[in-house]
Amino acid sequence: MKKLVLMCAIAFVINVANAQQKFGGTVDKTNTQKVASLKELMDGKTQIDSITLHGKVAEVCKAKGCWMTLNVGDEKMTVKFKDYAFFMPMDCEGKSVTFSGKAFIKEISVAEQKHLAQDAGKSKKEIKKIKKPKKELRFEASGVELQD
Repeated sequence: MKKLVLMCAIAFVINVANAQQKFGGTVDKTNTQKVASLKELMDGKTQIDSITLHGKVAEVCKAKGCWMTLNVGDEKMTVKFKDYAFFMPMDCEGKSVTFSGKAFIKEISVAEQKHLAQDAGKSKKEIKKIKKPKKELRFEASGVELQD
């Protein structure tokens, strides 16, 4: 009996350790694409309204987890969360995520770039170097699954 209880306890701990954490709404995994392929999928488009991507978190907001970035080729894509309805754990850098929502190109103002750099913990010197708006790939996630 003790062995059975011990085995059940071990199985429970392993199951909890491998559990996914879910944030926001449902993640539709029927046609999941790798984040690295997003530039090809955009191919001249300014927006894709419904897509599910999978990749590794490169960076997360150090203030409260209100955004994360993922590498798309040689640039980073900022992912924000629909209606500011949920946040990511601030220790999720390097972990895999699967997320659904819309991808789009956006012009980012100097003020927003500086705000994001400050949230990321960049130095004042680095923040002062931001002088002009830039266009970048963005994502608005309606749901995220974090794999531990």
